[in-house]
This record gives sequence, structure tokens and C-alpha cells, in this order.
Amino acid sequence: MADLSKIKVLAFDVGGTVVDWHTGVSNHLASYGLEHSIDADWIAVTKAWRTASLTQALNSRTDDLPRGNMDGVLRETLDTVFADSGLESIPAKDRDAMVWYWHHLDAWPDAAEGHARLATKYLMSTLTILSLRLIIDVSRRAPFHWDSVISCEMLDAYKLDPLPYREAPRLLQVEAEEVLMVAAHRLDLEAGHREGLRTAFIHRPTEWGVGTTPTPEAGDFVDIEARDLNDLADRLGCDT
Repeated sequence: MADLSKIKVLAFDVGGTVVDWHTGVSNHLASYGLEHSIDADWIAVTKAWRTASLTQALNSRTDDLPRGNMDGVLRETLDTVFADSGLESIPAKDRDAMVWYWHHLDAWPDAAEGHARLATKYLMSTLTILSLRLIIDVSRRAPFHWDSVISCEMLDAYKLDPLPYREAPRLLQVEAEEVLMVAAHRLDLEAGHREGLRTAFIHRPTEWGVGTTPTPEAGDFVDIEARDLNDLADRLGCDT
């Protein structure tokens, strides 16, 4: 493990790193389908929705996105996903409600406890593409208690653009090397590393569902790897 003694802030990706989007969204969609007698491969729909929303949001300028946030992106991409999946009959008002499925995601089983342990030693912040309201809702549910909430919605650009990784240290009044970016996504960490952040890779092999291809192994730009947030707390010497 690299020397991380200068770290003051942990900056977290949220979707997939601390909350389980795949299980939550696919279960909500399946429940909707059962209630309305609509037969569909809801797991495939969930994955397509996530892929489409990431494709639209990542590396975008905030002003170019619908509503300027991830909720707008989720609503717009859902229309395309449903069209591709033969689900055009689902009413617009129901599609509007489906965006809120993402606001009711559960944390990974380790996440709330590990988060609380890490908070005894470090300032805790988000650094995420998710909307401010979405972060609030899933954090109250977990619960997660953040010292700071930074969403790309507040900035001029979305990850993986360099700007969010530069803005986080500036807003928190620390040096880049005093921030440890915590994420389950290799590209996110690589982008943060390029801007001088230290990096922690969290293994979430079932992020896209059980039996899917595991997350690629982290690269040499990663300073520390952990199985989950409790394991990260152990490795960083946080109290139990």
C-alpha cells in the first residue's frame, strides 16, 4: 500500500461504489411489470438504462444535459431504452415515476458501517455524477452522514472531464494529494489520478448483477485496493 499519511479527505463515487443500483432498479422495474402484467427482461432493461445514462452524462457539459442533472438524463434515456425494448406503451407519468426508483436504492451491506468508521478519521465527501437530490435520498436511507456533498450538477462539467477532480480539492481547501478518491470504477480513478488525487479501488464484482463479468482489475494508478468499505477502514487504520 502507498503512503497515505497525508490524506485528509475521502471523495466518494456513489452509484455502484456505496449503493447497489442494479438490484434496486431491476427489482422496482420487475415489481412494476408484475403489477401491470408486462412481461420484459427487466434485468436487461436495467443494464441498458444504466449504460445509456452513463454514455450521455460522462464527459458532458452540465448545461448540455436535460435539467443539467442525472435525473434529467435518466428520464430522457428511459424513452430510448423502452423504445428499443418494445415497451412504448408504458405511460409517460409512469416513466416519470421510474426515475425515482434511483432515489430509493439500498447501500451495499458493508457500506454504512464502513462509511461511519472512515468518518472517524477523515472528512467525507461525495464526488459523483448523481443529482444532489438523489444523493440526499439514498444517504438518508443508508444512512450516510457526509461532511460535504459535491455533485457534478453543481459544476460546469461531468466526470470524466478533469474539472470535477480539480474542483473537489479547491472547494474543500486541501491539496489534490490530500484527497483519496474512492470508487469501484477504474476509469473514474484513472481520471482522478491524472489530476493528482490519490486513489482507492473498491471491488464490487456484482455491481452489474450476479454472474456478470467482474469489474476489471485496478491499474498501477491505484494506491490502495479493498474488498469493501470495512476492509478499506481496516487498511487505513480506522477504529472499529
